[in-house]
Amino acid sequence: MGIIKKAFLNSFANFFDLFIRQLMTFIINPFIIGNLGADIYGIWKMIGQTTNYSNLADIQTNQTLMWTISKEREVLPEDEMRRKFSSGFFVSIAILPVYIIVGAIITYFIPDIVKVTDEFVFIVRATTSIVILNFILNKIFTLFDSVLKGMNLGYKRLGLKAGISLINTGLIYIALKQGTGMVGLAISNTITIALTVITILFIIKKNVSWFGITKPSLSDMKEYFTLTVSFFLLSIFKLIVTSSDLIIIGFFLEPKIVTIYVTTRFMCNFVKSVVNTLIQGSKPSFSGYIGQKKFDTAAKIREQIFDLMWIISLSMALAILIVNKSFVGIWVSSDLFAGDLDNILIVLSFIFSIFLYNDEGYIKSSLNLKSLKRWIAYTSGISLLTSIILIQFYGLAGFLIGQILGHLILLYAYPKILISIFGKLFRLGISKYLRVIISLVLVVVITILLPPISLDSYIEIILAVSACFTLSGLLVFLIFLKKQERANIIQLVTKLKKQFL
Repeated sequence: MGIIKKAFLNSFANFFDLFIRQLMTFIINPFIIGNLGADIYGIWKMIGQTTNYSNLADIQTNQTLMWTISKEREVLPEDEMRRKFSSGFFVSIAILPVYIIVGAIITYFIPDIVKVTDEFVFIVRATTSIVILNFILNKIFTLFDSVLKGMNLGYKRLGLKAGISLINTGLIYIALKQGTGMVGLAISNTITIALTVITILFIIKKNVSWFGITKPSLSDMKEYFTLTVSFFLLSIFKLIVTSSDLIIIGFFLEPKIVTIYVTTRFMCNFVKSVVNTLIQGSKPSFSGYIGQKKFDTAAKIREQIFDLMWIISLSMALAILIVNKSFVGIWVSSDLFAGDLDNILIVLSFIFSIFLYNDEGYIKSSLNLKSLKRWIAYTSGISLLTSIILIQFYGLAGFLIGQILGHLILLYAYPKILISIFGKLFRLGISKYLRVIISLVLVVVITILLPPISLDSYIEIILAVSACFTLSGLLVFLIFLKKQERANIIQLVTKLKKQFL
């Protein structure tokens, strides 16, 4: 099977699983919020994000394993690949006690972090301890899943996560109907993750011939641990920014604002997940070209994906800016919409994060992470400090401005890092970045100038999103893309059709 076809199948599998998962979230979230209430739901989300700080003990063996396998699968024999996996497996087992210690500390302090009264202390701690268990189980799953992703076989689990998402939704519904609250939600997730681990292990055993455990050499362990530390430091710096938003908002404002923030950004998160998932499906193929030193092909793939992201993200940005207020009102309640300014800032943050996710993946595929670590460390500190200062004066909008500042710094840094690693082949040119900025400004201006639009049903929202997406997509494709860029995208789509059909 060709590399492009595998990339397409991986992207499709990721998209299908994601779509079902997000659909289940869309269906069940109003029921969860209605059952728990806006304040308790905000606390539930804060607990989930606080337990992410168990990643302080996570040395990112799954990331190291995935990028190592994807880069070297074409050049190393099977026994070497088995030793690579074994190194990751034993390092992961060794770190489990640290997860437990960090989780215990978080569980003890969580009532103070989420600011609950004495009557909720036990429930919050019980919920947190179960969520920590889920975190550990999920780390086991991601270690196995990294084998499929690294081998460019992610499509082999097509429908797995989708089916398990259906089961999870049913379990959540039953748990809340029985009045088990946050504890029931957490236990539902435990059952779901355990089922996922068992299923993914079966798929790997069936499709990866070299999969198994062997005794790694001391040099293998040392090399693996050194590379893992680089990914670990990256995860720490990113954790400060990506897993602090709900905690900072809840601490400096209130839990209900967390719920408002979560519901307002739902559409953005959905689109970002879709785009990132589609990109993720192509990364193992890209890494394969890097491993074979085919930098010209890799650079061409990067530019084509950049242009596709540009079209999709700008098109969806306009749609979200126009329909999001109506969507939140229909989905949960108009009281849980953050406001027009906050909506614009959330959308801007969403667009920037998509471009960052793409380039960061390319940098990681090189396994040369020194510059990336330095820039993310600087940016994390600046963004966090700015967010904390501004949220106290300007509320949610101030926090979002701090986040956007961090994105802008990295948008400047990532292209420079890529060029320093791979050479001038990866230079996109100032002209392209200027065109992206102009198109983004145009979208925001159009949104501001348009009169308020009130939609009363999901059908109206779907029609409005479809119209905005089509018109914006054509605008970017025909006006902002150059002739050769349009030809490259058409060539890519044509090649995909021929290989797949």
